[in-house]
Amino acid sequence: MDIDIDSIEVDDYNESEMNRHGVSVREVLQVAEGEFQLLQNANEHNAIYLMVGKTVGGRWLTIPIAPTGQPGVWRPATAFPARKADRAKLKG
Repeated sequence: MDIDIDSIEVDDYNESEMNRHGVSVREVLQVAEGEFQLLQNANEHNAIYLMVGKTVGGRWLTIPIAPTGQPGVWRPATAFPARKADRAKLKG
């Protein structure tokens, strides 16, 4: 998938959703700034892609992301430890 992700925009609601799954904003930003892969989100949500990657500490996360309407700016709906099914879909 060829999309530009220049920045991640987090609001209080999304941060609380992440925290419910034991994931911090810092970890989400680490994934976004590192190497990740995008998967098509099979669920019918605004978050059309799943960003899957590792934090600096080696923790695998799945982050559903949605476009914000601003080019290159994406918003995570939430974040959670990556499911085996998501990791199995990754290339390489």
